[in-house]
Amino acid sequence: MIGFIATYFRVLRGPGIRGNALAITLLGLLTIDPALSLPVYPGEYVVSLSPRSQNSDLVEALSSPVVGGEFTVVKKLGADVAVVSAAEASLVSTHGPVSALANDLGGAADETCKRLLASREVDSCTPNYQLSVSDVGGQDPLLSGLWGMSDESGISAVSAWGISTGSSAVVVAVIDTGVDYTHEDLAANIWTNPNEVPGNGVDDDGNGYVDDVRGLNLVPGAAHVTDPMDDNQHGTHVAGIIGAVHGNGVGLGGVSSSIKILPIKFMDAAGSGRLSDAIAAIEYMVDLKVNRGIDIKVANNSWGGGGYSPVLEAAIQRANEAGIVFVVAAGNDGLDVDLFPSYPGSYDVPNVVTVAAIDEAQNLATFSNYGGQSVDIAAPGVGINSSIPGQRYTKLSGTSMAAPHVVGSVALLYSIEPSIAVPDAITRLLESGRE
Repeated sequence: MIGFIATYFRVLRGPGIRGNALAITLLGLLTIDPALSLPVYPGEYVVSLSPRSQNSDLVEALSSPVVGGEFTVVKKLGADVAVVSAAEASLVSTHGPVSALANDLGGAADETCKRLLASREVDSCTPNYQLSVSDVGGQDPLLSGLWGMSDESGISAVSAWGISTGSSAVVVAVIDTGVDYTHEDLAANIWTNPNEVPGNGVDDDGNGYVDDVRGLNLVPGAAHVTDPMDDNQHGTHVAGIIGAVHGNGVGLGGVSSSIKILPIKFMDAAGSGRLSDAIAAIEYMVDLKVNRGIDIKVANNSWGGGGYSPVLEAAIQRANEAGIVFVVAAGNDGLDVDLFPSYPGSYDVPNVVTVAAIDEAQNLATFSNYGGQSVDIAAPGVGINSSIPGQRYTKLSGTSMAAPHVVGSVALLYSIEPSIAVPDAITRLLESGRE
Protein backbone atom coordinates (compact mmCIF):
# COMPACT_ATOMS: atom_id res chain seq x y z
CA MET A 1 0.00 0.00 0.00
CA ILE A 2 3.00 2.33 -0.13
CA GLY A 3 1.98 3.36 -3.62
CA PHE A 4 -1.49 4.30 -2.38
CA ILE A 5 -0.37 6.63 0.34
CA ALA A 6 2.24 8.19 -1.92
CA THR A 7 -0.48 9.13 -4.40
CA TYR A 8 -2.18 11.52 -2.02
CA PHE A 9 0.37 12.67 0.52
CA ARG A 10 2.88 14.80 -1.36
CA VAL A 11 4.27 17.36 1.02
CA LEU A 12 7.65 18.54 2.21
CA ARG A 13 9.47 16.22 4.56
CA GLY A 14 11.63 17.50 7.38
CA PRO A 15 14.87 16.94 5.43
CA GLY A 16 13.54 19.25 2.74
CA ILE A 17 13.78 22.11 5.24
CA ARG A 18 16.94 20.89 6.95
CA GLY A 19 20.15 22.90 6.63
CA ASN A 20 19.61 23.99 3.03
CA ALA A 21 19.35 27.42 1.41
CA LEU A 22 15.81 27.99 2.64
CA ALA A 23 16.70 27.46 6.29
CA ILE A 24 19.90 29.48 6.01
CA THR A 25 18.11 32.40 4.36
CA LEU A 26 15.43 32.44 7.04
CA LEU A 27 18.01 32.36 9.82
CA GLY A 28 19.78 35.32 8.26
CA LEU A 29 16.58 37.37 8.33
CA LEU A 30 15.47 36.48 11.86
CA THR A 31 15.94 38.62 14.93
CA ILE A 32 15.43 36.37 17.94
CA ASP A 33 14.95 37.48 21.52
CA PRO A 34 15.96 34.49 23.70
CA ALA A 35 14.18 36.03 26.69
CA LEU A 36 10.72 35.94 25.12
CA SER A 37 8.24 35.65 27.97
CA LEU A 38 5.92 32.68 28.35
CA PRO A 39 2.47 33.60 29.70
CA VAL A 40 1.37 31.69 32.81
CA TYR A 41 -1.69 31.43 35.04
CA PRO A 42 -0.35 33.21 38.15
CA GLY A 43 0.12 31.16 41.27
CA GLU A 44 -0.69 27.81 39.61
CA TYR A 45 1.83 24.98 39.21
CA VAL A 46 1.71 21.51 37.68
CA VAL A 47 3.62 19.10 39.90
CA SER A 48 4.26 15.37 40.18
CA LEU A 49 5.06 13.36 43.30
CA SER A 50 8.69 12.40 43.79
CA PRO A 51 9.60 8.70 44.16
CA ARG A 52 11.84 9.91 47.00
CA SER A 53 8.88 11.29 48.95
CA GLN A 54 8.05 9.69 52.27
CA ASN A 55 4.36 10.33 51.60
CA SER A 56 1.90 8.25 49.67
CA ASP A 57 0.20 11.01 47.71
CA LEU A 58 0.57 14.65 46.72
CA VAL A 59 -1.90 15.98 49.28
CA GLU A 60 0.15 14.44 52.09
CA ALA A 61 3.43 15.52 50.50
CA LEU A 62 2.30 19.15 50.19
CA SER A 63 1.14 19.10 53.82
CA SER A 64 4.43 17.70 55.12
CA PRO A 65 6.55 19.70 57.58
CA VAL A 66 9.29 19.96 54.93
CA VAL A 67 6.99 21.85 52.58
CA GLY A 68 5.22 23.56 55.46
CA GLY A 69 1.66 23.06 54.25
CA GLU A 70 1.97 26.18 52.12
CA PHE A 71 0.38 24.71 48.99
CA THR A 72 -3.07 23.38 48.17
CA VAL A 73 -4.22 20.99 45.45
CA VAL A 74 -6.48 22.79 42.99
CA LYS A 75 -7.10 19.84 40.68
CA LYS A 76 -5.83 16.28 40.45
CA LEU A 77 -4.68 15.18 37.01
CA GLY A 78 -3.78 11.65 38.08
CA ALA A 79 -2.68 9.65 41.11
CA ASP A 80 0.68 11.42 41.33
CA VAL A 81 0.03 14.60 39.33
CA ALA A 82 -1.89 17.74 40.27
CA VAL A 83 -2.32 21.46 39.82
CA VAL A 84 -1.36 23.24 43.04
CA SER A 85 -1.46 26.83 44.22
CA ALA A 86 0.38 28.73 46.91
CA ALA A 87 -1.74 29.18 50.03
CA GLU A 88 -0.09 32.53 50.73
CA ALA A 89 0.27 35.28 48.14
CA SER A 90 3.87 35.86 49.19
CA LEU A 91 4.82 32.48 47.83
CA VAL A 92 3.53 33.22 44.35
CA SER A 93 6.30 33.99 41.88
CA THR A 94 6.45 37.74 41.25
CA HIS A 95 8.86 37.90 38.34
CA GLY A 96 6.07 37.85 35.75
CA PRO A 97 5.94 35.57 32.71
CA VAL A 98 8.54 32.82 32.73
CA SER A 99 11.57 33.41 30.52
CA ALA A 100 12.00 31.24 27.44
CA LEU A 101 15.52 30.56 28.73
CA ALA A 102 13.89 28.22 31.24
CA ASN A 103 12.13 26.23 28.51
CA ASP A 104 14.08 23.04 29.09
CA LEU A 105 14.45 23.38 32.84
CA GLY A 106 10.99 22.14 33.71
CA GLY A 107 10.23 25.31 35.66
CA ALA A 108 13.42 25.09 37.71
CA ALA A 109 14.04 28.81 37.17
CA ASP A 110 10.77 29.70 38.89
CA GLU A 111 11.21 30.62 42.55
CA THR A 112 8.12 28.77 43.77
CA CYS A 113 9.11 25.66 41.81
CA LYS A 114 12.57 25.90 43.35
CA ARG A 115 11.02 25.68 46.80
CA LEU A 116 8.91 22.67 45.88
CA LEU A 117 11.76 20.84 44.15
CA ALA A 118 14.10 21.53 47.08
CA SER A 119 11.68 19.76 49.42
CA ARG A 120 12.29 16.49 47.53
CA GLU A 121 8.58 15.77 47.90
CA VAL A 122 8.02 16.86 44.31
CA ASP A 123 9.69 15.28 41.28
CA SER A 124 8.73 17.92 38.71
CA CYS A 125 7.22 21.40 38.81
CA THR A 126 6.28 23.81 36.04
CA PRO A 127 4.15 26.96 36.03
CA ASN A 128 0.69 26.32 34.62
CA TYR A 129 1.57 27.73 31.21
CA GLN A 130 -0.99 29.42 29.00
CA LEU A 131 -1.40 27.53 25.71
CA SER A 132 -3.10 28.94 22.64
CA VAL A 133 -4.31 28.13 19.14
CA SER A 134 -1.82 28.21 16.27
CA ASP A 135 -3.54 30.18 13.51
CA VAL A 136 -2.65 33.59 12.12
CA GLY A 137 -6.04 35.18 11.41
CA GLY A 138 -8.97 34.85 9.03
CA GLN A 139 -10.00 35.94 5.55
CA ASP A 140 -13.31 36.18 3.70
CA PRO A 141 -15.23 32.95 3.05
CA LEU A 142 -14.62 31.09 -0.20
CA LEU A 143 -16.45 27.84 -0.77
CA SER A 144 -14.28 26.55 -3.59
CA GLY A 145 -10.65 26.25 -4.48
CA LEU A 146 -9.41 23.77 -1.88
CA TRP A 147 -5.87 23.85 -3.21
CA GLY A 148 -4.59 21.85 -0.24
CA MET A 149 -6.53 18.79 -1.44
CA SER A 150 -5.45 19.05 -5.08
CA ASP A 151 -3.11 16.79 -7.00
CA GLU A 152 -1.24 19.76 -8.45
CA SER A 153 -0.12 21.71 -5.38
CA GLY A 154 -1.69 19.92 -2.41
CA ILE A 155 -1.69 16.47 -0.84
CA SER A 156 -3.41 14.67 -3.75
CA ALA A 157 -6.46 13.84 -1.62
CA VAL A 158 -8.60 14.01 -4.77
CA SER A 159 -6.81 10.97 -6.19
CA ALA A 160 -7.01 9.14 -2.88
CA TRP A 161 -10.79 9.53 -2.71
CA GLY A 162 -11.03 7.21 -5.68
CA ILE A 163 -9.79 4.49 -3.34
CA SER A 164 -11.19 5.49 0.05
CA THR A 165 -12.88 8.42 1.76
CA GLY A 166 -12.34 6.99 5.23
CA SER A 167 -14.10 4.70 7.66
CA SER A 168 -16.53 5.35 10.51
CA ALA A 169 -14.51 2.85 12.56
CA VAL A 170 -11.64 5.38 12.71
CA VAL A 171 -11.97 7.85 15.61
CA VAL A 172 -9.98 11.10 15.46
CA ALA A 173 -9.62 13.28 18.56
CA VAL A 174 -9.62 17.05 18.01
CA ILE A 175 -8.07 18.63 21.13
CA ASP A 176 -8.86 22.30 20.63
CA THR A 177 -11.50 25.01 21.26
CA GLY A 178 -14.30 22.49 20.74
CA VAL A 179 -16.23 21.65 17.59
CA ASP A 180 -19.60 22.90 16.34
CA TYR A 181 -21.18 19.45 16.32
CA THR A 182 -24.36 20.87 14.73
CA HIS A 183 -22.54 22.17 11.64
CA GLU A 184 -24.08 21.01 8.36
CA ASP A 185 -20.75 19.61 7.16
CA LEU A 186 -19.73 17.95 10.45
CA ALA A 187 -22.82 16.72 12.30
CA ALA A 188 -22.90 13.34 10.56
CA ASN A 189 -19.27 12.66 11.49
CA ILE A 190 -19.32 13.61 15.19
CA TRP A 191 -18.41 10.73 17.51
CA THR A 192 -21.07 9.42 19.88
CA ASN A 193 -20.03 7.57 23.03
CA PRO A 194 -21.51 4.07 22.71
CA ASN A 195 -21.05 3.47 26.43
CA GLU A 196 -23.17 6.41 27.60
CA VAL A 197 -26.96 6.71 27.71
CA PRO A 198 -27.73 10.31 26.72
CA GLY A 199 -29.41 12.46 29.34
CA ASN A 200 -29.85 9.87 32.09
CA GLY A 201 -27.61 11.72 34.54
CA VAL A 202 -25.46 8.63 35.11
CA ASP A 203 -21.77 8.02 34.44
CA ASP A 204 -22.53 4.85 32.50
CA ASP A 205 -18.96 4.16 31.36
CA GLY A 206 -17.43 4.93 34.77
CA ASN A 207 -14.83 7.42 33.54
CA GLY A 208 -15.76 10.18 35.96
CA TYR A 209 -17.88 12.21 33.52
CA VAL A 210 -21.67 12.05 33.42
CA ASP A 211 -23.21 11.95 29.95
CA ASP A 212 -20.01 12.61 27.97
CA VAL A 213 -21.91 11.59 24.87
CA ARG A 214 -19.95 13.58 22.29
CA GLY A 215 -16.77 14.56 24.10
CA LEU A 216 -15.69 16.91 26.85
CA ASN A 217 -15.31 20.58 27.84
CA LEU A 218 -12.44 21.10 30.28
CA VAL A 219 -12.45 24.91 30.31
CA PRO A 220 -12.64 26.06 33.96
CA GLY A 221 -16.12 27.29 34.84
CA ALA A 222 -17.79 25.67 31.83
CA ALA A 223 -21.54 25.40 32.37
CA HIS A 224 -21.57 21.85 31.04
CA VAL A 225 -18.36 19.82 31.20
CA THR A 226 -19.74 17.37 28.65
CA ASP A 227 -20.64 20.01 26.04
CA PRO A 228 -17.65 20.61 23.71
CA MET A 229 -19.37 23.27 21.59
CA ASP A 230 -16.89 25.61 19.88
CA ASP A 231 -17.24 29.25 20.97
CA ASN A 232 -14.12 30.35 19.08
CA GLN A 233 -13.97 28.90 15.52
CA HIS A 234 -10.56 27.29 15.52
CA GLY A 235 -11.56 23.74 16.47
CA THR A 236 -14.43 23.66 13.97
CA HIS A 237 -12.09 24.83 11.20
CA VAL A 238 -9.58 22.12 12.09
CA ALA A 239 -12.32 19.48 12.21
CA GLY A 240 -13.58 20.47 8.77
CA ILE A 241 -10.15 20.02 7.20
CA ILE A 242 -9.94 16.56 8.73
CA GLY A 243 -13.42 15.26 8.15
CA ALA A 244 -16.07 17.51 6.61
CA VAL A 245 -18.68 15.35 4.87
CA HIS A 246 -18.38 14.73 1.11
CA GLY A 247 -21.33 14.58 -1.27
CA ASN A 248 -23.99 16.07 1.01
CA GLY A 249 -24.70 18.98 -1.32
CA VAL A 250 -23.37 21.67 1.04
CA GLY A 251 -20.06 23.25 1.88
CA LEU A 252 -16.86 21.37 1.21
CA GLY A 253 -15.12 18.11 2.06
CA GLY A 254 -12.41 17.03 4.46
CA VAL A 255 -9.40 14.81 3.80
CA SER A 256 -11.13 11.80 5.36
CA SER A 257 -14.84 12.37 5.18
CA SER A 258 -16.23 9.17 6.69
CA ILE A 259 -14.37 9.11 10.03
CA LYS A 260 -15.68 10.03 13.48
CA ILE A 261 -14.51 13.23 15.18
CA LEU A 262 -14.15 13.28 18.98
CA PRO A 263 -14.15 16.90 20.24
CA ILE A 264 -12.14 17.55 23.42
CA LYS A 265 -12.29 21.23 24.36
CA PHE A 266 -9.70 22.78 26.68
CA MET A 267 -9.30 26.26 25.14
CA ASP A 268 -11.83 29.04 25.64
CA ALA A 269 -13.53 31.58 23.38
CA ALA A 270 -10.31 33.59 23.21
CA GLY A 271 -8.34 30.56 22.02
CA SER A 272 -6.38 30.12 25.25
CA GLY A 273 -6.16 27.27 27.73
CA ARG A 274 -4.20 25.94 30.67
CA LEU A 275 -1.35 23.46 30.45
CA SER A 276 -3.11 21.43 33.14
CA ASP A 277 -6.30 21.19 31.07
CA ALA A 278 -4.34 20.10 27.98
CA ILE A 279 -2.92 17.28 30.12
CA ALA A 280 -6.41 16.38 31.33
CA ALA A 281 -7.65 16.31 27.71
CA ILE A 282 -4.94 13.84 26.72
CA GLU A 283 -5.60 11.68 29.78
CA TYR A 284 -9.32 11.60 28.89
CA MET A 285 -8.50 10.50 25.34
CA VAL A 286 -6.08 7.79 26.52
CA ASP A 287 -8.59 6.49 29.07
CA LEU A 288 -11.26 6.20 26.39
CA LYS A 289 -8.96 4.04 24.30
CA VAL A 290 -7.29 1.95 26.99
CA ASN A 291 -10.19 1.44 29.40
CA ARG A 292 -13.41 2.15 27.48
CA GLY A 293 -12.75 0.40 24.15
CA ILE A 294 -12.86 3.51 21.91
CA ASP A 295 -10.34 2.89 19.13
CA ILE A 296 -8.88 6.39 18.75
CA LYS A 297 -6.22 6.28 16.04
CA VAL A 298 -4.90 9.83 15.79
CA ALA A 299 -5.17 13.17 17.60
CA ASN A 300 -4.94 16.69 16.19
CA ASN A 301 -3.16 19.24 18.38
CA SER A 302 -3.12 22.63 16.68
CA TRP A 303 -2.00 24.51 19.79
CA GLY A 304 1.17 25.35 21.65
CA GLY A 305 3.00 27.67 23.99
CA GLY A 306 4.65 27.57 27.36
CA GLY A 307 7.84 25.80 28.25
CA TYR A 308 8.92 22.23 28.78
CA SER A 309 6.60 20.21 31.02
CA PRO A 310 7.59 16.71 32.20
CA VAL A 311 3.94 15.98 32.99
CA LEU A 312 2.70 16.91 29.50
CA GLU A 313 5.52 14.89 27.96
CA ALA A 314 4.52 11.89 30.10
CA ALA A 315 0.88 12.24 29.02
CA ILE A 316 1.93 12.21 25.35
CA GLN A 317 4.07 9.15 26.08
CA ARG A 318 0.97 7.40 27.47
CA ALA A 319 -0.83 8.26 24.24
CA ASN A 320 2.08 6.66 22.40
CA GLU A 321 1.79 3.50 24.49
CA ALA A 322 -1.94 3.46 23.77
CA GLY A 323 -1.26 3.49 20.02
CA ILE A 324 -2.38 7.04 19.18
CA VAL A 325 -0.54 9.14 16.58
CA PHE A 326 -0.10 12.62 18.09
CA VAL A 327 0.01 15.26 15.34
CA VAL A 328 1.14 18.74 16.40
CA ALA A 329 1.27 22.16 14.71
CA ALA A 330 4.86 23.43 14.57
CA GLY A 331 3.88 26.99 15.51
CA ASN A 332 3.81 30.34 13.77
CA ASP A 333 6.83 32.26 15.06
CA GLY A 334 9.04 31.78 11.99
CA LEU A 335 11.71 30.21 14.22
CA ASP A 336 14.11 27.29 13.95
CA VAL A 337 12.70 25.16 16.74
CA ASP A 338 15.86 23.07 16.83
CA LEU A 339 17.42 26.16 18.41
CA PHE A 340 14.37 27.52 20.21
CA PRO A 341 12.08 24.61 21.21
CA SER A 342 8.33 25.01 20.80
CA TYR A 343 6.08 22.68 22.74
CA PRO A 344 4.40 20.26 22.34
CA GLY A 345 6.02 19.87 18.91
CA SER A 346 9.54 19.64 20.36
CA TYR A 347 8.87 16.69 22.65
CA ASP A 348 10.95 13.70 21.61
CA VAL A 349 8.20 11.09 21.89
CA PRO A 350 7.86 8.48 19.11
CA ASN A 351 4.21 9.21 18.27
CA VAL A 352 4.69 12.97 17.84
CA VAL A 353 4.49 14.25 14.26
CA THR A 354 5.27 17.98 14.07
CA VAL A 355 3.92 19.79 11.02
CA ALA A 356 5.14 22.97 9.31
CA ALA A 357 3.04 24.93 6.81
CA ILE A 358 3.58 25.48 3.08
CA ASP A 359 1.81 27.80 0.65
CA GLU A 360 0.26 26.97 -2.71
CA ALA A 361 3.64 27.37 -4.43
CA GLN A 362 4.98 24.72 -2.02
CA ASN A 363 7.26 27.16 -0.25
CA LEU A 364 7.60 27.19 3.51
CA ALA A 365 5.04 29.69 4.81
CA THR A 366 6.67 32.89 6.02
CA PHE A 367 5.17 32.46 9.49
CA SER A 368 5.91 28.75 9.91
CA ASN A 369 8.37 27.36 12.41
CA TYR A 370 10.84 24.86 10.98
CA GLY A 371 13.69 22.60 12.10
CA GLY A 372 15.45 19.60 10.61
CA GLN A 373 15.38 17.64 13.87
CA SER A 374 12.17 18.92 15.47
CA VAL A 375 9.81 19.26 12.47
CA ASP A 376 8.85 16.09 10.63
CA ILE A 377 6.78 17.16 7.66
CA ALA A 378 4.97 20.10 6.07
CA ALA A 379 1.47 20.43 4.64
CA PRO A 380 -0.84 23.11 3.17
CA GLY A 381 -1.42 25.90 5.69
CA VAL A 382 -2.01 29.17 3.82
CA GLY A 383 -5.48 30.34 2.80
CA ILE A 384 -7.18 27.08 3.78
CA ASN A 385 -10.96 27.09 3.52
CA SER A 386 -12.99 25.12 6.07
CA SER A 387 -16.03 25.12 8.33
CA ILE A 388 -16.63 27.51 11.23
CA PRO A 389 -19.57 27.68 13.69
CA GLY A 390 -22.99 28.80 12.51
CA GLN A 391 -23.11 26.89 9.21
CA ARG A 392 -20.37 29.14 7.83
CA TYR A 393 -16.99 28.74 6.15
CA THR A 394 -13.84 30.83 6.00
CA LYS A 395 -10.18 30.75 5.03
CA LEU A 396 -7.50 30.65 7.73
CA SER A 397 -3.73 30.36 7.64
CA GLY A 398 -1.37 28.76 10.13
CA THR A 399 0.39 25.57 11.06
CA SER A 400 -2.95 24.87 12.76
CA MET A 401 -4.35 24.31 9.29
CA ALA A 402 -1.39 22.20 8.15
CA ALA A 403 -1.63 19.68 10.99
CA PRO A 404 -5.20 18.50 10.16
CA HIS A 405 -4.17 17.75 6.56
CA VAL A 406 -1.72 15.26 8.07
CA VAL A 407 -4.29 13.94 10.56
CA GLY A 408 -6.81 13.35 7.79
CA SER A 409 -4.18 11.53 5.73
CA VAL A 410 -3.25 9.27 8.66
CA ALA A 411 -6.96 8.60 9.23
CA LEU A 412 -7.29 7.53 5.58
CA LEU A 413 -4.40 5.13 6.02
CA TYR A 414 -6.03 3.60 9.10
CA SER A 415 -9.32 3.25 7.22
CA ILE A 416 -7.73 0.70 4.88
CA GLU A 417 -5.08 -0.70 7.25
CA PRO A 418 -6.70 -0.53 10.70
CA SER A 419 -4.07 -2.66 12.40
CA ILE A 420 -0.96 -0.77 11.29
CA ALA A 421 1.26 0.13 14.26
CA VAL A 422 2.02 3.75 15.12
CA PRO A 423 5.71 3.61 14.09
CA ASP A 424 4.80 2.02 10.77
CA ALA A 425 2.05 4.55 10.09
CA ILE A 426 4.45 7.44 10.75
CA THR A 427 7.18 5.86 8.60
CA ARG A 428 4.69 5.44 5.75
CA LEU A 429 3.67 9.07 6.14
CA LEU A 430 7.21 10.43 6.04
CA GLU A 431 8.49 8.15 3.28
CA SER A 432 5.61 9.10 0.99
CA GLY A 433 6.26 12.82 1.29
CA ARG A 434 7.96 14.82 -1.45
CA GLU A 435 11.32 16.41 -0.67
